[in-house]
Amino acid sequence: MSHIHNVGDVIANRYEVESYLDEGGMQQVFVAYDRNIDRKVALKTPKNASASLRFKSSAVCSARVIHPNVAKTLDYFAYNDKEYLIEELINGADLNTVFRDNFHYLDPCLVAFIGHHLAKAVAASHRVGVVHRDLKPSNIMVVGSHLFEDIKVTDFGIAKLIDEEIDQVFNAKGDVESSIAGSKTLVGALPYMAPEIVLSKTAPGKHIDVWSIGAIMYFLLTGETPFTSQFAKIIINYHQEKKVDPIQHLKSSSHLSPLGKQLENIISLCLNYDYTKRPTADEIVDLFSHLCYPVAKRKYGRIKFKRGQNGWGFIENQGINPDTFYHTDEVFGSQPSIADKVCFSEYPGAPRSRAFPILRCR
Repeated sequence: MSHIHNVGDVIANRYEVESYLDEGGMQQVFVAYDRNIDRKVALKTPKNASASLRFKSSAVCSARVIHPNVAKTLDYFAYNDKEYLIEELINGADLNTVFRDNFHYLDPCLVAFIGHHLAKAVAASHRVGVVHRDLKPSNIMVVGSHLFEDIKVTDFGIAKLIDEEIDQVFNAKGDVESSIAGSKTLVGALPYMAPEIVLSKTAPGKHIDVWSIGAIMYFLLTGETPFTSQFAKIIINYHQEKKVDPIQHLKSSSHLSPLGKQLENIISLCLNYDYTKRPTADEIVDLFSHLCYPVAKRKYGRIKFKRGQNGWGFIENQGINPDTFYHTDEVFGSQPSIADKVCFSEYPGAPRSRAFPILRCR
């Protein structure tokens, strides 16, 4: 992979490139050291002339949205015929990477936490007239990575670029799926795009972000995108106004199924084919505010002892803490076996602390 900058490059006599970080559909991202204020930042720059035309729009949109769940825009400038966007450097990884590296699906408590904060970020952007239009797991940064300390939304303002790439797919000769695979902008975004964007190119109203919130939540709860990731099948499903499949493993834990059902209801409201009947982002925030879900720190360990398929056991903690007690009723999804890695929150108990919820990891 060819990088626009090398380690040691200094941009505008201020930002020194320390490492390559990531690449998206229109930009490369680097870790840079800001010499003026003595801190590390995320330095973004467009990959080509087409992306460059949209880059300033993205910077302006990002700067308008000020919220704890939105990555802070710190600077924008042109230097040596290139545009640069400087954002806060987030200590973590994007949600897609965290999910794929660690989980088959997430438990309702984690999904409620992520969905609530995602809705807050979207509501904040909508209040200042900014529609994201490219909400997907890879555009959601998770502070603390697998510890899920917080989330921050990134990459606003590339709506026009997505429009152009959808046009190219519709007008492509030959294999449509190959055309999509060649677009890093579309390949991750399409499963979360609202049907009115894919089918009719409706003006980018706030309702399209609401659909994406529902699609992301469904993916997190199931590990599957709601209407597949193949363009042709998505088109057919959207034309038929297909409903998402019920999430069967919501019934796996009697303690978690009520919250799971509430999340499933929010997903259903967001994925309404009649966009005039979808809730607003503010209304979604209000729905989440009425849910009861724990926000305790997540830990990781391995199953050390297990008594029966429907019984209890102990989780061996990472570190010096004593083993943590757990009950199989509080496991979401498939039951872990001895030595399986699990994610859990820990609460005081006697004689051992107790885990809830418990989620089997990859």
